[in-house]
Amino acid sequence: MLPVLAFGCSAPTGDVEGRVLFKKEPLAAGTVTLVAADGSMHQCVVEAGTYKFEKVPTGEAQFLVVSPDQLPHPDWPRDEGPPAAGKKSTAGGPPAPPPGKRQRVSHVYRTLQTSPLKCTIAAGKNEHDLKLD
Repeated sequence: MLPVLAFGCSAPTGDVEGRVLFKKEPLAAGTVTLVAADGSMHQCVVEAGTYKFEKVPTGEAQFLVVSPDQLPHPDWPRDEGPPAAGKKSTAGGPPAPPPGKRQRVSHVYRTLQTSPLKCTIAAGKNEHDLKLD
């Protein structure tokens, strides 16, 4: 019987990037979390309505989006709205929204159980826009 040797073989990875659109407009601020096929989690900041991940395991991935002006989760205390500019939420929510146009993103996009945002990541470069209602 011959011995089997492994020489640094690693699982294939891909890069994925795209736009984050809220009602067809670029999302002004927020974070995107990618949950890869192997269960690993990757996070990036939305910049100019775009996101980018590098060296993510290939396969089915799910995306979560949190924005500073997100509608509150139904389980959050009802008496607390978004914090004042520059203040942090005591309910554990995202920081205050930037000044300007409000983008009231649904809480649906913040959990694995409810986010419909998915794509299959192949080896190499991938483009996938995240379209939020």
